[in-house]
Amino acid sequence: MRPSQILAIAVLAALFLAAILSGMTAQNQSMQFRQIPGARPSSAFPLGTDELGRDRLARLLFATRISLLLAPASALAATLLAALVGGVAAISAASGTAALCA
Repeated sequence: MRPSQILAIAVLAALFLAAILSGMTAQNQSMQFRQIPGARPSSAFPLGTDELGRDRLARLLFATRISLLLAPASALAATLLAALVGGVAAISAASGTAALCA
């Protein structure tokens, strides 16, 4: 493998782990820090807070978690639908060919 491929795999693995462990690491996801809305990045909030005082990093990790769940689910659904349509097309073509040849 090339170094760029290894780096890409490492980054994706780190992102996957961060999203999976976001329930333990990002406790501030549903909390609002009304005393510091729109705060700049700091040690307490690495990506800052939004206009409502919500931690942006925590919200990003939870959104990543949802995306990582929905992407394989949609790929599986598309594969099953394609297999179903292909199967129906193959069966109807076979029966249509048999009717024409008889």
